[in-house]
Amino acid sequence: MLVINSYLGPKKTVTYISLVIVMATVAGVMFGRIAGWLGCLAERSVCRGRSDSDRPRRARIRRCTELKAKMR
Repeated sequence: MLVINSYLGPKKTVTYISLVIVMATVAGVMFGRIAGWLGCLAERSVCRGRSDSDRPRRARIRRCTELKAKMR
């Protein structure tokens, strides 16, 4: 950051660093939501193949719907 500061100046450096922090945070939040959604889909597809017991399937689907509700 010292190199950027000496080249751009303190005002532009603070702006640049702030934008990097904000964009990284937004990208992380979006990745977390997408990864959670894909994990939910993967659990659902695994649950469909099981026929020995319906209880674990219901619990996983309930967790998926709760996760989807939180994302909205």
